[in-house]
Amino acid sequence: MSAVEVVVDRNLILLADDNRFVRKKALSDIQAYLTERLNADDCVDFPFSSYAPGLSASLNDNIEVNRELAITVNNLLISSSCDCSGILPSLVPVLVKRLGQKETVEPSEELRLETLRLLKVILEKSVDISPYVDDFLLILQHSFLDSYHEVKKLSCIIIQELAKKKLHRFYQASESVVAPLLGNLVHQHSKVRLATVQAVGTVMIYSHGKLVEQTITPLTQRLFDTASSIRYGVIEVVGSWLLDLPDRYSYHTKLLPLILSGLIDDSTDVRDLAEDLWHDIGLKFEKENEEQLKDKLDFDKGPPSHYPLGCKRPVIGCRELVYRSASRLLPALSRDLGDWQASTRSKAASLIPVLILHLEQATTQHTQNILTGLGTGLTDAISRIASSTSSVALLRLVPPLAFHGQPLPKTELSVNQSGPDTLVPRLPQSLTTGSTETTESLKVIHQLLLAAQLTGSLVEAKLWWPLLKSCLGRCTESVAPASLAGHLFLLAGFVCGSPTRELLSYLANDSPSNQPQITNGGSQTSSCTILHHIVSQLAGDDLLSVISFGAKAALLECVLVIVRRLEEAVFILRSSSSSVSMEVGNDPTNFHTEFPSEAISTAETLFDDSELRSWLFQILLALGAVWADGTTSSTDFGTALLQLIDEAMCRLAACERDFGIRSGDPVYLMRPADVKPEATKSLFQTNLLELGSSWDVDQLYTRYMLQLFQRLEAGQTEFGSWHPRSVGLAIFSRCLQTAGSALLMSPSSGLKTDQDNNPATETCLPIVLRLLERGCRLDRVAGADTEKSPGGSDPLTMASEAELRLRGLILLTRLTDNGPVRTILASPTHLSRCLTHLVLPACVWRAGRTAEAMRKAAVTCLVALMAAATSTYDLTEGNVDSRTTDEIRLDVWLCEHVESVRQLLGPKTCEYDRDRVKGE
Repeated sequence: MSAVEVVVDRNLILLADDNRFVRKKALSDIQAYLTERLNADDCVDFPFSSYAPGLSASLNDNIEVNRELAITVNNLLISSSCDCSGILPSLVPVLVKRLGQKETVEPSEELRLETLRLLKVILEKSVDISPYVDDFLLILQHSFLDSYHEVKKLSCIIIQELAKKKLHRFYQASESVVAPLLGNLVHQHSKVRLATVQAVGTVMIYSHGKLVEQTITPLTQRLFDTASSIRYGVIEVVGSWLLDLPDRYSYHTKLLPLILSGLIDDSTDVRDLAEDLWHDIGLKFEKENEEQLKDKLDFDKGPPSHYPLGCKRPVIGCRELVYRSASRLLPALSRDLGDWQASTRSKAASLIPVLILHLEQATTQHTQNILTGLGTGLTDAISRIASSTSSVALLRLVPPLAFHGQPLPKTELSVNQSGPDTLVPRLPQSLTTGSTETTESLKVIHQLLLAAQLTGSLVEAKLWWPLLKSCLGRCTESVAPASLAGHLFLLAGFVCGSPTRELLSYLANDSPSNQPQITNGGSQTSSCTILHHIVSQLAGDDLLSVISFGAKAALLECVLVIVRRLEEAVFILRSSSSSVSMEVGNDPTNFHTEFPSEAISTAETLFDDSELRSWLFQILLALGAVWADGTTSSTDFGTALLQLIDEAMCRLAACERDFGIRSGDPVYLMRPADVKPEATKSLFQTNLLELGSSWDVDQLYTRYMLQLFQRLEAGQTEFGSWHPRSVGLAIFSRCLQTAGSALLMSPSSGLKTDQDNNPATETCLPIVLRLLERGCRLDRVAGADTEKSPGGSDPLTMASEAELRLRGLILLTRLTDNGPVRTILASPTHLSRCLTHLVLPACVWRAGRTAEAMRKAAVTCLVALMAAATSTYDLTEGNVDSRTTDEIRLDVWLCEHVESVRQLLGPKTCEYDRDRVKGE
């Protein structure tokens, strides 16, 4: 034995000395000796097993400095040994004693970290550690619970190295560390969470398959992590499981939502990773099931004809994986749409469009579940917005999703044209300034409406419309206004996504052979098409009378998407027509594009249905007319809604203009050349056509206002008269306020004057006067007391009747605000009727303040009519003597009894008239 070896042996003995300085000196000498041997590469015949017991025992030194030095020496001892199997029997029990106890034995965080690092050094050596797997797992089980975050991160690295050893004992006993490991997924440090995610992924690959189920829920929660690196790690782990996990086929249904969530993540890196992994997963599934998928691989028909632009079609393996799990995934996602946590609702809503995109035509068999889930989710989200102050955000919610074969403007739409993030909705900046709950609900609505559009594009309209129609029939505004709004938004999404040819198809019991054609204004309408049925449902009395913000916004959305279809039809007809007459103004969309004959035939079918446009006109008027109270229309929501209604009316007028030009209507062919469209700003997408001008809007009123008044008159006749809160009265009032000179127009000859023959046969003014006369009860004196008594024949109270008649008189007065209308009312025929049947009955004296208010309103109306019927002049004017005797007597009476008339005619005229009457 050499002198150096004697010294080293002496130092090993001194490690047990009572003096701490002696122990420290011995450890330093041993460290120097080991370093010298290691540098000289002379460790082959070194007796490592002889040194191990003493050095391992030094780890239990009660002095922290000595323990730190002992850890360094043991690390050096293991690193310098070629085969550390002789060290482990002495070292591992000490490590278990130091790190594997319930109570913390090592108080120093840094020393616990360095002691744990010895395990990592051991695992890096080529040594059989099978006998020590349980000891390693025991140590890691407690180190995962350590308070020091660095210890947690190192433990995750060690467990991965241990798992990669592919030891049978680890496969059997790894369950003991799963629970402590998963506990670190909610650690406050993102690096600890990331290390834990990676450790979970590796451990499950080499563990028993039943453990995977315990980890899915905690990993799912990490997809909501604010740190994108954590979400990236989760997608990476799930992708590796779906590729390499031995029991992966048993967990496809539970793992698919996780990998698909990565396709719609906010982070570009996460989306790219998820797309690559998902593609590889699909290819591997194809290869493993080549025999089962042989027919689908060999006879793939390609993507559906009405496929969303910018969406990459998944490979058949991906589509087959989703198809096999959809029956379990869709109901689960539908339930999550009602979860109490906003993040869960948002994630569930974002996954549904992705699943539908993978299902393609197989979506048909899940239509009922999809429709129910989307309707419930929209109802819940809308109720959360309606309860806040951000109701304006309910307007224009359907996001633009372009499809193949669909007419598009030259400018780009605000959708992504490529990449896996096509189905990630982007809220406009104006809608992201509200509360967090409102913004989250808007995102959910956008995602669900994307799902509705995709479903409409993949499922035939004759299948989804009967299901949705029955849902709408069960929704009433009085009981569940949010449910009605949700299903109307759902209808808008379905119509927006459905191909026009599907919307113009026939229901099973409505074939063209057994459905009569209805003539409307000289053109035949395809009254049995699905779109016709839809608009007919929307134009029903129940929906025209909606007053809730959500229902109004949803009904307007339905109208906007249908008007969009009309614009597409005009676009197609323009592009396919070589007639110069179709060119209107400087419309940038007037360029030639090739469309198939089927698209042209569909556009012509839509062109023939004038009754559909009449219903759209009525719906737009009703939306702007019916409100819960008088102040609602002046709110922010009311103002924004009225602006959108005006824009929609202009768009509808533009479609009617082009249809009129195509049909050779002389009114549109003689359209004034100086008419210019109004500028507009669309919130989401570029219009296909220029907006209609005020002249076009007047012509729209001219064509369809008479049908509206006839409908109002039929309803008023059925119930005897209106009441102050009647929907018919509100629509009537709105129409009179916005119609203007259109009341006097005829579709065939334009504006009527008092010199035209039989104006009542072609204009709306006579029916307007009838509605004022009967609907507003202006043609009779207030009912007798017996009619108002309990059990009487009149359902209106005196106050309600007075309010009704007052509104009628106000409307009559407003008619005179328009110059051409005032001129017609001043004609002998109309003036006599207005005085006899509308004004004078209200002038009959009765006791009470209500009657007094009625008389004042009647006199005010009388003054307005007289101002329109009589000449206002002074004595200095030359035509002073052109009045008849009756006109002079009427002027005298008005001057003596009405102060406003006296001021209007002037004192000289009044005095002159009195003298002339006395002289006669």
